[in-house]
Amino acid sequence: ERIRKNLLENKHIDAIIGLPANIFFGTGIPTVIIILKQRRQSSDVLIVDASKGFIKVGKNNHLQASNIKKIVDAVVQRKDIEQFSKLVSLEEIREQGYNLNIPRYVDSSATAETWDIYATMFGGIPKKEIDAHAEYWKAFPQLRQDLFTDSDTPYVDLATTEISNAIQQHANVQTFKSQFNTSFASFHDYLKTELIGKMQTLHIAQQENILSQDIFKRLENISLVDKYQAYQALDDQWQGIAGDLEIIQSEGLAAAKIVNPNIVIKKKDGKEQEVQDGWVGYVLPFDLVQQHLLIDELTALQSKERALTEASAEIEAIMDSLSEEEKDTLLNDANDAFVTAEITKALKQAFEEIETPEIRAINELLELLANKVKKPEQEQFVQAHPEVQWAKIEANKNGTFALGKVKAYLKTLQANFTFAEDSLEAKLFQVEDLLALEKELKAEIKADANALHLLTKATIEALQDSQVLELLEAKWVEPIVTAILALPNEVIEHLTDTVQALADKYAVTYTETTQKLTEAENSLADLIDDLTGDDFDMQGLAQFQSLLKGA
Repeated sequence: ERIRKNLLENKHIDAIIGLPANIFFGTGIPTVIIILKQRRQSSDVLIVDASKGFIKVGKNNHLQASNIKKIVDAVVQRKDIEQFSKLVSLEEIREQGYNLNIPRYVDSSATAETWDIYATMFGGIPKKEIDAHAEYWKAFPQLRQDLFTDSDTPYVDLATTEISNAIQQHANVQTFKSQFNTSFASFHDYLKTELIGKMQTLHIAQQENILSQDIFKRLENISLVDKYQAYQALDDQWQGIAGDLEIIQSEGLAAAKIVNPNIVIKKKDGKEQEVQDGWVGYVLPFDLVQQHLLIDELTALQSKERALTEASAEIEAIMDSLSEEEKDTLLNDANDAFVTAEITKALKQAFEEIETPEIRAINELLELLANKVKKPEQEQFVQAHPEVQWAKIEANKNGTFALGKVKAYLKTLQANFTFAEDSLEAKLFQVEDLLALEKELKAEIKADANALHLLTKATIEALQDSQVLELLEAKWVEPIVTAILALPNEVIEHLTDTVQALADKYAVTYTETTQKLTEAENSLADLIDDLTGDDFDMQGLAQFQSLLKGA
């Protein structure tokens, strides 16, 4: 306390920033940054509660660029931000006994959810819970009136069952989107000028701040959209852009036409070694070039990859449909793949067991041929078995049939036999085709992917300067613009979820639930009258029935 008092009274504490818990390795507790200055004119202290602004990364919390910028802006501008920062006078701190506990000055806690007892019992949406979202109704002044019914009581109902459509199509919302799009209409061209047009001369370390200030200016008159969320959309792309700019500024635009060996670490003979695994663009990613300049080849490859995925999914579905006994016989030890030899064996046995009048006759003929019967006996057999399509068996010149030709016809009959749709044989027959297709597709995909990879390498190395600029625009500018333009939709989706949650919260009343429970108890009690048993059973049932009826 003496240290705090001394620092405060001598105007040394400029700001206190409360950080989230668990952002430093091995330190789970919340931490703070205290900004101290040797000489200050003012005695006030800026207190920032930044403990809620983070994302989870693994087991730790992580400050995003937008969280850091919001902290920096608050400190530099020394401004009050609701539930985030407050400029506190020395007098107020004295009144608190020089206590610098952040929650004494900045309340960043979320509003606890409440439940309205009347709405819980009888339904309706409390107006005060709708009032809690005033920022939306201020931005969309007519929307609230159109979404909810008018009422003299403190409760209203939804005026529509199509909440999403009612919000999305509302004139206020359309105006909001139009204003946003108008504000950012020139944003793509602005980024193109700043990043592409000035790439050789711009100051990389300062450029992100220049772009962020432009974004903030465009958002000045746009409500609901968080400017720091927009900044995050910029920063998500900036690290990659900054790296590219450093390369181009030091090595020229020609650097974008360079393709380097892709070196990876692989184990060989128990040792890790660096080996080349294809190529990688120095500045331009292969997938970007393929999407813009080699779309036909890429689409063809992706079509085969989808076909492979579908075939694999069908195989997996058939595996899941097998009985445990069938899995033990047909699948590998891990039960995640068919054993080809077992499928062949099972199908061979199934084909041998196929019985049709024509197949029985053919098998009989094979026995005769094995015993080397003469032509008259063959002719007699043929006349005795009209069920066989003899014209489909290639005959010798003298009209007899050779053993090999008859066997071939038997295989054709078996192959063309249709098993019952859900039978194991039908499944295995399908799997056999799918496995062959899967193998074929894998080989084609590997060959096509390698060919596309080499074609992409050659394409990058032969790029014209104009093509390089177009690809850089696609890599740098378009992702930022796309992310920024999506922000209004995120606002509208959040509003839709909020209204839906209000509707769902009181959709089923306690009164209705109790009434349904009573009806169910009475129905069950009535059913007990139909039960029979010994004296003890009936006494027990009578007591249960009495409890259900509330007697």
